[in-house]
Amino acid sequence: MTVADELTAIVLTRHGHGTTALTIDNLHRQSIRPGRVLVADIASPPSVADRLAADQRVEHVRFDELLSRQ
Repeated sequence: MTVADELTAIVLTRHGHGTTALTIDNLHRQSIRPGRVLVADIASPPSVADRLAADQRVEHVRFDELLSRQ
């Protein structure tokens, strides 16, 4: 097991899928890639949720309601 295998990158969906997709692509272009990429999808539109769920490079976790620290 390498250090990279133990790394987890957590990506939050924000401002549409374009930024999220770019972030995921850039993580996989790194010379040391994380062992896991976890995408926390917080109430994104259905089309975005479907694309994230189909992306085999990530673990997609969906929250249907907005989360708040309150």
